[in-house]
Amino acid sequence: MLMAQYPGLTIWTDAYLADTSHLTTLEHGAYLLLLFAAWRSEKCSLPNDDKLLARYARMRVDNWMKIKPIILEFFDIEDDRLIQGRLQDEKSYVSQKSNVGRKAAKARWLKTKETGDANASKTQSEGNTPTPTPTPNKKELKEKEELSEVFEFYNSVASALGLSISKMLSDKNEKVLRHRIKKAGGIDVMKEAIRSMGESDFLMGRIPGKMYNGKRAASFKMTLTRLCGTEEFFEKFINGDYIDKKPPPKKKTKTDGITIPKRD
Repeated sequence: MLMAQYPGLTIWTDAYLADTSHLTTLEHGAYLLLLFAAWRSEKCSLPNDDKLLARYARMRVDNWMKIKPIILEFFDIEDDRLIQGRLQDEKSYVSQKSNVGRKAAKARWLKTKETGDANASKTQSEGNTPTPTPTPNKKELKEKEELSEVFEFYNSVASALGLSISKMLSDKNEKVLRHRIKKAGGIDVMKEAIRSMGESDFLMGRIPGKMYNGKRAASFKMTLTRLCGTEEFFEKFINGDYIDKKPPPKKKTKTDGITIPKRD
């Protein structure tokens, strides 16, 4: 495997320990090694291949198969690759910070170069002028504003509910979320579905995970990455299929409120 593009990985220990309190020492080691392997990969994901996953986890395949159901509760599978939502959010955040730093460094270099070339010909000066950024049209501006509003609204609701928030969107999730805002019928529908997350035991992680080999896996918890996940999940989310169904109110009968005397 090639050298990591970003060698440093921030691990938020409180969140990690809260989500992995049920893991054994062996399972902790395997999970962390898989996170590290995904972080070092170009797409920040892992192939859905048990032989390779066992190799990344430094285990024999038969031992990996015993703990696989527990570990895979932390991943989503898309296009036959394992994706960890928080890890992808962190990679996107680091990538964008790196791009900002790179652009700032380039701007400083250009400024220094322009000062040094003050006496150069006009043609040479024009050759160093950066290409102007195209002005976005009204439709693009509106989509960007809607995307930003949904992103900020999700984080505010998630924070109030005690769910994890996202620092920023990856390029892939940004495209997906733009499309899904349209598919849902606009930001009002999206915001209403997001606002209702607290009414779902499943999305809030209050439903215990499945049992594997006598151990309980981690509960499912809603994240912004999962909102950008499979179409099936998104449709159920927007339609309110995950919201807990309240029992219908008890119908009143003619005898309600009537005290029946006891017989001697």
